[in-house]
Amino acid sequence: MEIVWSAPVRTLAFAHGRAWGAGADLFAACDLRIAHASATFRLPGPRFGLVRGTGRLAKRVGSDRARGILLDGETLDATQATADRLASEQLNIDFLASIATLRSPVVDRETMLSIHLRMQDAGGDGDLAALVRSAARPGLAARIARYRAELGAH
Repeated sequence: MEIVWSAPVRTLAFAHGRAWGAGADLFAACDLRIAHASATFRLPGPRFGLVRGTGRLAKRVGSDRARGILLDGETLDATQATADRLASEQLNIDFLASIATLRSPVVDRETMLSIHLRMQDAGGDGDLAALVRSAARPGLAARIARYRAELGAH
């Protein structure tokens, strides 16, 4: 995700249906984030003890809102994701038709890279470090099994 987050080109994500876990994190890492009306977003990692993408989510939606999404295990629909600024916009039309409306960036690749690097936190690898630390905690397999059982119960 860090490569997408800091890519020297404009990145684009379209979400249709479930964008959960790494899919939601990848969506948040892109510059332009377009959600189809059917899209839903969830970052379930904290429910089984994994911390990933929290810095990017906080940059998109604000730290207070990100904390609520992660700690409450919220599933956001496209309307809420757009209101929270996780999605840049919501579309109810065909994605391919919408590509024609996108503008090219007005800056060169080197400038784009500089902008992306300046907008990242000073560590740059904070989200990855948090993932490694959270995955190293004992009992990950049991936490994932418990989470999957909860999903099956709904």
